[in-house]
Amino acid sequence: SVLVALLPLTTLSPTTHGFDGTRDLSRASSCSDGSTGYATWEAMAQDALELDITATTTTKQILQICPGTTLIPGDNEAIILTNSMEVRCGQYGNFEDNCIVSGGTSHFIIAGESANINFYGVSFREASNSSIRALADPDSSVKFLDCEFYGNEGDDGSAGVDVRPQLDGARAVNTAFESCNFVNNESYHGVLSVRNASTTVQKCKFHSNSLGGAIVTYFESDLTLSQSCFTENDSEGDGIISISGDSSQYHSGGNNYGRSNNAHDCETVSIGNDGGVPMCLQFEMLECISEKIIGAPSATPILPPPSSTETDGPTPAPGPKTSAPTFTLFPPPVPTPAASCNSLPTYGVILSCAQMSLLFW
Repeated sequence: SVLVALLPLTTLSPTTHGFDGTRDLSRASSCSDGSTGYATWEAMAQDALELDITATTTTKQILQICPGTTLIPGDNEAIILTNSMEVRCGQYGNFEDNCIVSGGTSHFIIAGESANINFYGVSFREASNSSIRALADPDSSVKFLDCEFYGNEGDDGSAGVDVRPQLDGARAVNTAFESCNFVNNESYHGVLSVRNASTTVQKCKFHSNSLGGAIVTYFESDLTLSQSCFTENDSEGDGIISISGDSSQYHSGGNNYGRSNNAHDCETVSIGNDGGVPMCLQFEMLECISEKIIGAPSATPILPPPSSTETDGPTPAPGPKTSAPTFTLFPPPVPTPAASCNSLPTYGVILSCAQMSLLFW
């Protein structure tokens, strides 16, 4: 059965990005801001290979992209990361520093038994078959903060981030996304697909993604969603967010918003189908609050801090934060009266009558 739960809203503690570890960048060059980073994909790929070998669970290696740089990988020239690595835009990992990875088949492939990878402030664009392929084991984690996925496509996987195990039936890497934008991506598997894995999406915006909508989960997957907005997405599947699989779980942290989406059955969250009509869960908000959160001038909120085994380094103050491309949101819809609790289909979903009244209107 598919499990759905309402979770209390939790706010991640504001802090800096945790720039720990060492840097030994033999192919890096001087950036316009006086720091050292990469101006070509070839240089970063060669150093990434060497740094990946020396990185450990206690020492995170850093791959810094020079501000104002567009890196262009060729077909089948994805960088493979298998250890504790951090890929960031400029010194502070801010999206406004304009670091773009564009083109190629895929941009990064994440594999290995203990890969702990962080991406900060990078725009991933126009990959032809999944920008990020996350194939690492369940003891690993991949975190994205303040990143953008724009104009990517997917053939055998999702357009943006494709999470799946390396072996059939196994669990896959845990992923987390915060303050990220997913725009104009196209794949029948959505812009984010998750197979046999857990993922958290917080304060993100999904706009104008097509074919598979925004998020698709398969098999025994666990999606936690909060403070996120979905506008003008199209899906030929059951929903803009499709939760499928006999043991899939959907947790709502609340404050999610949707408007002008199109899907086969549900313009919101689709839960299961079992060969019939899926259950549709409505979003909780009448306006997109992520617009305010992403553009807030306060300290940059981030994903959960690195584990205690990682070495803490200096903590430079983050620069001012601005959002990736903003979208014109539509006037909020007028809710209709809540349906009778006794008349709602259950499909094995665990919800109280009070919770159903919050979700169905």
